[in-house]
Amino acid sequence: SGLIPGLVAMYYIKDNHKRKLVGIIISVVIVFALTHVVLNTIWLSQILGKAVTVMLPLRAFKACVEGVLTIILCYALYDFVMIKKSI
Repeated sequence: SGLIPGLVAMYYIKDNHKRKLVGIIISVVIVFALTHVVLNTIWLSQILGKAVTVMLPLRAFKACVEGVLTIILCYALYDFVMIKKSI
C-alpha cells in the first residue's frame, strides 16, 4: 500500500508539475479503494467474524472522508516542499 501511491505520483508529477493534483488524487483513490475499503474490510471480517456487507458502507464512508483529507494534506505538503526546494 506504500509503493502504489509513490509510483503513481512519480509517474504523473515527474515531468509535469502542473499535473501534481491529478497524480495525488489518482494515487490516493487507488490506495484507499483497494486497500482501505476492499482488503482491510475482508481481513477485518475474517478476524472479527462479521459480514463484509455490514462493514463495507461505513468503511467506504470513512475512506472517502480520510481520502479527501489526505489529498489536501499531500497537495499542501508537496507545495511546501517545492517552495523550500527553490529557496
